[in-house]
Amino acid sequence: AAPGGTFTEECRVYMRYQGQGHEIAVAPPADALLDRSGAGVRSAFEDAYERLFSRSIPAMEIEILTWSLRLVSGSKNNVRLGDAAASAGEARSAQTSDAINGFRLVDREALKTSAAVEGPVLIAEDQTTSVVPAGFVAGIGVGGALILERIK
Repeated sequence: AAPGGTFTEECRVYMRYQGQGHEIAVAPPADALLDRSGAGVRSAFEDAYERLFSRSIPAMEIEILTWSLRLVSGSKNNVRLGDAAASAGEARSAQTSDAINGFRLVDREALKTSAAVEGPVLIAEDQTTSVVPAGFVAGIGVGGALILERIK
């Protein structure tokens, strides 16, 4: 969605000492995730555990229950949606007259790169349906990603 752009990401690893009934969310630094030995992730867990419980258990095995990438974002300057006002008429031809709970239906394949639709709208495709609430405009960005922008 943002070719050549700078991205930020937020990774969480849900970990616990083996046998415990509750895990904690740990945000290890990116370089720790690349370390195949696991030492960086272990260190991040022990630091987080010690902050929460004022102690660690150095000889205890650690379990990882879930890896989660919670956020990937790029600068708004890295994406181009197109002029929503100029292309709204073009996108209307892609819309059907059907509505579900006040949301118009749009086939994503029918949207052109420069087209934009104003919410409330459901953008349907084979694998998913994207919800565009009122107050937002959606279109296909230069990389083919669906881009939503708040209407000012």
